[in-house]
Amino acid sequence: MTTILYWFTTLFLTILAIALIGKIYLKLTGGYADIPFSTQLEELITIPFHLFAFIALFAYLDNKPVFSAFVWQVYLAISILIQIVSYWLPKQQYIRTRLTRNAYFWANVGAVLPLLPLYYMLINYAFVSFPGDR
Repeated sequence: MTTILYWFTTLFLTILAIALIGKIYLKLTGGYADIPFSTQLEELITIPFHLFAFIALFAYLDNKPVFSAFVWQVYLAISILIQIVSYWLPKQQYIRTRLTRNAYFWANVGAVLPLLPLYYMLINYAFVSFPGDR
């Protein structure tokens, strides 16, 4: 199981890095001209937030304590809250205007399903197996 989670973490980090490079390229070449500023700001805030999760993921895989379990419990709570309220955030509003109802549903399913291993590791790291707490 650890090998699968390690490969998931590596793949997820690679995809996030490629997306970040693509967003920087689009911003520098003017490709973001038609995207509302609020959507751009949301992405600017959420990318570092998601990158912070990789500290926990690699610490979980290496079984090393980083910060405290409480930090990761708060991070997990905020992350889940963001997932719940994301429906009303500017990026989802923008996406909803561009897609049909069916396409919007499947886009969200495709965005949430890959995050399940992330939440599995975060829940396990924060609440079950934080090194040194038990």
